[in-house]
Amino acid sequence: KLRVNRLAKNKEIFFELHYYCITKGWYDTSAWDYLVKTRMLDPRFVEKFDLFFINNYNEVNNHLKKSFTLGELQRSGLYNKKDDGTGNMIFYQHRLIIPYRHNGSIVYLRGRYFDQENNTKTDNNKYLGLRNDGFNLNTPKRFFNMDVTTQALSFEKLYIVEGEFDA
Repeated sequence: KLRVNRLAKNKEIFFELHYYCITKGWYDTSAWDYLVKTRMLDPRFVEKFDLFFINNYNEVNNHLKKSFTLGELQRSGLYNKKDDGTGNMIFYQHRLIIPYRHNGSIVYLRGRYFDQENNTKTDNNKYLGLRNDGFNLNTPKRFFNMDVTTQALSFEKLYIVEGEFDA
């Protein structure tokens, strides 16, 4: 029962993050250009799979803190927990967000490195996933676009590839 309640709250938080960022718009054309021109993704793909960008980290961070308790945000895996009990959103430099959906709801998030200066290359991790919340609700072992498997016909092929953008 606790896992079900936790997952429901996580979905609510992830939806709010997605909705808030989408309603604010991409604004930063360099992130859009990275996906569409550099990675050569069809703009319809970007929209269909709800990829979004955290344009103003501080604004989004503060909005979520006003909408949910810090404990809820930390339990969702979206916020870190510092020694003094405070915390902030983990996607400071990984601002290009890839939502993982299941049954139409966002159940997991990964951020692609896209720092404040719009750099896409890093010596560290290129991708950052949610922190594990102890209930294995936030795990990188999920399939990206899992919902497509429920819509596939029995004779259709399923290709497994390395990364979300390749899929």
